[in-house]
Amino acid sequence: DFVRKTGTSVDTYQTADLTLYFSDKTGTELREVKKSGVRYGANTAVERLVVEQLMKGTSASGKQSTIPKTTMLLGVSVKDEVCYVNFDSKFSTDSYDLDPEVTIYSIVNSVIANSTVTKVQILLDGASDVTYKNKVDLSRPLTANLDLIKE
Repeated sequence: DFVRKTGTSVDTYQTADLTLYFSDKTGTELREVKKSGVRYGANTAVERLVVEQLMKGTSASGKQSTIPKTTMLLGVSVKDEVCYVNFDSKFSTDSYDLDPEVTIYSIVNSVIANSTVTKVQILLDGASDVTYKNKVDLSRPLTANLDLIKE
């Protein structure tokens, strides 16, 4: 037996226009950044794509990344309109001069804006019984917080 590959490629790609939220320079507000024509594998969930794009950061003027570069993404899954985003512990231990709510809602707002999920549960090494930077309770799924977004 053998497999003959003809026609279209096994590795198919799609493009997406994304709305991402990054921090302003003060670290206290979210700013919208539009990314057009982002190319990704057809087998990649859009929620994972959004988180990976946030992790890459931004070069947009007056905006800064919200996820430390040393953070590893352990997994992204969706069940019952809830997106589960699992980071390693460096996400909460590495120093970043941002309001903790700005970091968390950068992820939550970006994922919700680009997919069909209504809530995002952030996990650290698989655990949800965590308070991020002693300010944001991650023990339950979070909904979007539009109050942090400024024009």
